[in-house]
Amino acid sequence: MRKSSLYPLLLLCIPLIGNIFVDGFNWSFFDFIIMGSLILLFSSGINLVLLRQKSTLYRGTVIGVLVLVFLIIWAELAVGIWS
Repeated sequence: MRKSSLYPLLLLCIPLIGNIFVDGFNWSFFDFIIMGSLILLFSSGINLVLLRQKSTLYRGTVIGVLVLVFLIIWAELAVGIWS
């Protein structure tokens, strides 16, 4: 795994800082693991599509679907939209 593929995990610094300094922010260690794996899988999927596909239409469609799936999973984990 390349070092640059781990850069999206830097996004987890935002909730970490919020967890330290804000009282209403309550992420557990398990939340960081789940979100880290979700971000890592999402960014790896986008990199795979960008490296393997030449068609711009196909790239846009697949990346759009990946973003939609990411947002749906994130919303379900955050507030439970189907629960």
